[in-house]
Formats: sequence, structure tokens, C-alpha cells
Amino acid sequence: MMQAQDIQSLINDAKIGVKGMLNLADMTVNPSHRIDSKILGGFGTFAQMSITDNISFQPELLFSLQGGVQHTFSDNFPDDEFVTDEKLNYLLVPLMGQYHFDQFYIEAGLQPAFLLSAKIHNQTLQNGKVILDYDMSITDQTNLFDLGFNIGAGYQINDKLFAGIRYNMGLLPINRYRKKATLKNSVISFSVGYVIFN
Repeated sequence: MMQAQDIQSLINDAKIGVKGMLNLADMTVNPSHRIDSKILGGFGTFAQMSITDNISFQPELLFSLQGGVQHTFSDNFPDDEFVTDEKLNYLLVPLMGQYHFDQFYIEAGLQPAFLLSAKIHNQTLQNGKVILDYDMSITDQTNLFDLGFNIGAGYQINDKLFAGIRYNMGLLPINRYRKKATLKNSVISFSVGYVIFN
């Protein structure tokens, strides 16, 4: 009963707010080849629950644009370059533990993620000239669930406003069928959050 009352008290006293993100989205790949980062965005909501004066738990619900631009080459066609722009949309559920030093804080936690859609823009270049250009959905070729590990830091500007930076390292493969390479998410997010209900 006391544990249930403590949990209920945490929920009742939670700070509820919204946040926006600027993502520097990338992917790691094995075996390695060139992947360019993309500047994308995201937004969502959070609830910050104070456990002690220094420790808090912050679950979030975020919509996030992710992906990267792959550059691959064929041994059979050395003059051809294949450029694949991956466009991945996720619903993220970060579960973050935070430790506060006055206005500064550090954080870490796991991030379950659920794929909403996955598309690619493919180009084939021959001697630098585009000879093939098309878009297609790859949702059926992409894992619907992802899990990442987050680490980050931030600054509490005032009682309502904070800014932070967070790195997400994907722990599971993005691509469902891994014939040639294994891809994982890798995202640096810059965020600004605002407490609406305190």
C-alpha cells in the first residue's frame, strides 16, 4: 500500500511539458561503408518525476525523424554509385533517469522505439550522372521495434525552460533482412523543453 501511495504521489507531483528536437541522424553499418548524416527534427511530451532532491525519472513520448544516406559501390560496375536516402519515422518512448547538479543535469536510460513508416529515395549514378531515380516504401523490410541506449546532459534555464543534448545508440538492427549489411540507428539530438503543468 505504501509503495502504491509513493508511486501515486510521484505521478501527482510530476512536471508535464513539451519538447522539440533537432536531430543529427545517422546510422552505423557492419560491414562499414560511407553513410552521410541528415539534419531532421522531432517533437513530443514528457513527465518529470522527482524521486529525491537530485534524482528524477523522466518518461517521454516523442515523434522522431531519423535515417541516413548510404553510398555503396559494386565490384562488377566500378563506375556506378548507389545512393540510398533512408527516411525513418519513429514513435520513441525514452525512459530516462536524471541526476541534477543545481541547474545542470546528466541522464541515461533505455529507449524503446516503434516504427511508423520507412521509405527510401534511391539513385544510381554512373560517372557522377544520375541514370536511375525512384522512391519506394521499405516498411515491410524494416524491423518494427527498435531499442536504443541514451546518454545526455542538459541545463535547467529556469523553472519552466530547459535545453539538452542526448546521444542515442541503437542496440538492434534496423533492417529485417541482413544479406549484405547490418544497420543501426545513431542519433544526436539537441532539444528544448517547456513545462506546461507543474
